[in-house]
Amino acid sequence: MAAHAMHYPRRRRRWPRRILGVFATLAFLGSGVAIAYMVIPRDETATPPPQSGAAPAAPKKTAPALTKAQKKARQG
Repeated sequence: MAAHAMHYPRRRRRWPRRILGVFATLAFLGSGVAIAYMVIPRDETATPPPQSGAAPAAPKKTAPALTKAQKKARQG
């Protein structure tokens, strides 16, 4: 029988795999956040805040004054 020398496994470097795992996890979570941002509905009914340089609001419209004929028809 021939004597075989014991072969020890090569020392594995774990840091590159750990760093790659962290980056893969961040990419996975980032894509999940991006998908959630696109899927979750936003409140479309909310009015935007008024701007400081915006034009003043238009006055409220009131009903036109009644004519003499309309006033007479309502009285009588």
